[in-house]
Amino acid sequence: MVCSCSVHLCTNRSKPGPRKIHFFSFPLKNAERTQQWVNAVGRKGFIPTKYSKVCSDHFHQNDFEKICGGSYLLKLKVTAVPSIFPNYSDIISKAKMQCLEVDPFKVAGCSSYIPCAEINEPGNL
Repeated sequence: MVCSCSVHLCTNRSKPGPRKIHFFSFPLKNAERTQQWVNAVGRKGFIPTKYSKVCSDHFHQNDFEKICGGSYLLKLKVTAVPSIFPNYSDIISKAKMQCLEVDPFKVAGCSSYIPCAEINEPGNL
């Protein structure tokens, strides 16, 4: 089964290859910690399920337990909460710039995954 990260605007998915991204389930048995994770994820109205995951990119090195023996598995400390998030304002700015580069006479709207503030229509020029 393919895992996707639940963090807002994160595009990490589990897939074969050299990159080692680990995915962690929400701590659903602990309501307080689950709420901390939901707040960190940053998605309005998000309700995690047993299939909801957060990728290892959103945790600090000290959030992981030290495992002896060189295991490739990562285990989170019970106090870990996702806290690393890229500068999403850069992502949004780039998407808006892509919208501005669209020829308004050929396309009625922006094809970016982030909605534009204005739709490019010939009457709005």
